Amino acid sequence: MRRLIAVLLVAAGLLPVPAFAHPHIFVDAKAIITFNDAGQVVSIHNTWTFDEAYSAWSVQGLARLIHTDDGLCPMLAG
Repeated sequence: MRRLIAVLLVAAGLLPVPAFAHPHIFVDAKAIITFNDAGQVVSIHNTWTFDEAYSAWSVQGLARLIHTDDGLCPMLAG
């Protein structure tokens, strides 16, 4: 009987359980690599586009940022 209980406990421990530790974020990542005429890498431009839910959550509570003529946001311009 003890052996049966031990086997059942081990089997129960091996069952898959969902992870509730973190939300899932969907990201579209793109990289554009620019080469010169000699074939050397000149630049790498990365673009990350996050899903709407994460984007809304990440800016929650921030003041609206308005770009000024010099391109700086008032929050960053100090």
